[in-house]
Amino acid sequence: MESSIKATNSTDHYQEITSLEGVGDIVATSIINFSSEEKNQQEVMNLVQHLNILDLKDTSTHSNHFFSGKTLVFTGTLSSSTREETQEKASALGAKITNSISSKTDFVIYGKDAGSKLKKAKSLGVKTLSEDEWLEKLS
Repeated sequence: MESSIKATNSTDHYQEITSLEGVGDIVATSIINFSSEEKNQQEVMNLVQHLNILDLKDTSTHSNHFFSGKTLVFTGTLSSSTREETQEKASALGAKITNSISSKTDFVIYGKDAGSKLKKAKSLGVKTLSEDEWLEKLS
């Protein structure tokens, strides 16, 4: 564990940190700054002694679903359910939900009044689905 803490301090690992889902420049910089302080390294080492980390087991029953393993972004106002409910349903099907669009995004699902995210998806060539198309693929 100690070696992984010290490895985080290297700017060579900056790209590796930012490649993690949901980790951007600000979080990566915070991780590097935090882990560069000796007192924080020691505190993490003390906490690790109390952890019992188990292997992650795939409990997904929808591994063959169309959206399984896909990265989705939802934008605009959805009329069939709340965004949170829709995202939970997608996650239960094995999809990965993000809030920002990149070339790694598989689909942008859009509702009424979709704005800049929909435009960005189209400019990047990311596939888009209307809310109705999303609902059709769910069944």
